[in-house]
Amino acid sequence: MDEAEIPIWTILTLILAMILSIYATRKFGAFSAMGIKGPTPLPFLGNYHQMRAKGVLETDIECMKRYGRTYVYFHRSTPWLIVGDVSMIREIQVMSKSINQPKLR
Repeated sequence: MDEAEIPIWTILTLILAMILSIYATRKFGAFSAMGIKGPTPLPFLGNYHQMRAKGVLETDIECMKRYGRTYVYFHRSTPWLIVGDVSMIREIQVMSKSINQPKLR
């Protein structure tokens, strides 16, 4: 075996790591593309490290000060849209009620 040859297991490990990285971060840019900001999540963990270090309430207060009353938070790889504006919550509830309401014939 030459010193210039790279073992196949190294190549396969790198390919697997790249695939897992892409899979773990695939949803992270969706909300920023819509203009909704939030703290930068870690792959597979999301923003769990911030909640664990500071606590839920302290992290929410800090994020609302930094990103505004609407921001996105990742619980592992699942995005949570946090809305702190009462009028926006009312609007969302009215819209979702009309969407989910059965149509009368």
